[in-house]
Amino acid sequence: AEYLPGSDLASGMVAIQFLGIVGGDRAARAILEAARDEALAELALRALEELGSAAEEALDASWTGLDAALRGVLCRSFGATGGDVARRRLRLALDDGDGATRIAAIEALGRLRCADAGAAIVRRIELAAPDPETADETRAAIEALAAIGAEGPEETRTALVEDLMGRVEGASEGYRQATATLVGRIGR
Repeated sequence: AEYLPGSDLASGMVAIQFLGIVGGDRAARAILEAARDEALAELALRALEELGSAAEEALDASWTGLDAALRGVLCRSFGATGGDVARRRLRLALDDGDGATRIAAIEALGRLRCADAGAAIVRRIELAAPDPETADETRAAIEALAAIGAEGPEETRTALVEDLMGRVEGASEGYRQATATLVGRIGR
């Protein structure tokens, strides 16, 4: 695992494939580190996905030692694996101090159609919508909630709409616009 950082592209690709076969905590961390290289990122994410729950647990344990870039990559990975550990971490990542990490977590939860994260994602809209600098986070939350609501049961759509509407009074213009967009997309 130690020789992966700084290797050339071909060697990095071979190393990721090998580490994906070997598995284990150190291999998962090395594969995650390899995802920093844009050319290796997709291969690394696929390898982490194939490692599954074993990689989830090992990488979740290292979360606090990761920089914002790797936390974002890990959110993308967890959005593909979707186990219990991944879903729990993604919900926690909604409160990360880094906006890009929050966006990656929101997108992953939407991809997983994680209905139990609906209220927390609505809260992200409530917090982000008033600030034009967090427009990307608001857009990601709208898309995630639309995905959760569109494919979920009627009770999920109803709960999301009620939660959204319950926060409208006194809310920012940005929140009201996001709510109108979502209610229009997922209906009741």
